[in-house]
Amino acid sequence: MSSQARLPSATRLARPAGWRARVTTSAARTAALGILACSALGLASPAWAVDVRAPTSVRWQLSVLRDGVEIDRFGATTAVGQAETVRRCKSAGRLSDCAQGDDRGLERLVTVSPVSESEDGSVDFQISTEEQLPSDSQVVRSHSVNARHDGLRVPNGGDAQWTLVKKTPTLVYRVQAQRAAGRN
Repeated sequence: MSSQARLPSATRLARPAGWRARVTTSAARTAALGILACSALGLASPAWAVDVRAPTSVRWQLSVLRDGVEIDRFGATTAVGQAETVRRCKSAGRLSDCAQGDDRGLERLVTVSPVSESEDGSVDFQISTEEQLPSDSQVVRSHSVNARHDGLRVPNGGDAQWTLVKKTPTLVYRVQAQRAAGRN
């Protein structure tokens, strides 16, 4: 039997103090040398490298079409990954921005967010909406529409449509988008 087998297990497994620190330091040196070598040779950056550029801004405009007629339009310039929320209320027979906390006469609540951009310049939008559609009938006062689109792709400088309601009254959102000049 060897002398090591007779020692208590705690003694057998003990390692010198600072052993893990030396391994960590060695691993860090190896990684740093690997990164320097890749940089010196002009190789691509590692997959875990982070792109630190500011997000692209997108200038967009959303038109609301009811039965083919534009009834509302709004837009903004928003950074990719950010969101813009618009609240419209009916006041004195016309739509306008709602006062803070005022939900009386709420006609439309829309949140638009450019969530990603592709190499060809097109932008994917996430849109969520709450609509109160007035009825043409005496029996039904109005009906509400709650909808969400998670990937409306709009080509750079072009437009795309999203049909929320397909029958009378039809309700379509048309989104136009263009990259804003430069990066933020």
